[in-house]
Amino acid sequence: MLGPGQYLIKSKGPTDTLLGHHMDSMDMFPVPKPVLSVPESEGPPEIWRLEPVISPDAPPGTVFRIFAQQNYTGIENGEVVIWGIPGQRPQMWTLMPQPGVEDVFSVVATDTMEAWTLDPENRESQGSPTSKISVRPWMEAIGGDRTQLFEFIRTEY
Repeated sequence: MLGPGQYLIKSKGPTDTLLGHHMDSMDMFPVPKPVLSVPESEGPPEIWRLEPVISPDAPPGTVFRIFAQQNYTGIENGEVVIWGIPGQRPQMWTLMPQPGVEDVFSVVATDTMEAWTLDPENRESQGSPTSKISVRPWMEAIGGDRTQLFEFIRTEY
């Protein structure tokens, strides 16, 4: 059961965009590429909490934050999975509703550098004291302006 303001989110976009399944086309990383979302074939969608709670009629440009509610994969290839760790600082997104498509939104990262950089002080608490992942080079390379399409799945509270 999900609580108020919680949604399940499934990625519906290509695999190399923001919060993509596996970043197949990214070559900026000096370490194994992190998995930022779980492909539908590999498990259930992630559980997130959105603030404020959004609705299909929210106007374009609505800003909200996504908080991870569960750690869905933990460690991938010995490296910390950057996104989806409970208690991690939230990411800020801009909501772009898709006309005529219920509960499907395109989101654009608007506050990327701080939230997408792994804090080396917290590596051990996040499960991998040897991790050296930094997503800053990737975010700088794409400018933080590419979109990813998600499906926000409504549930009974």
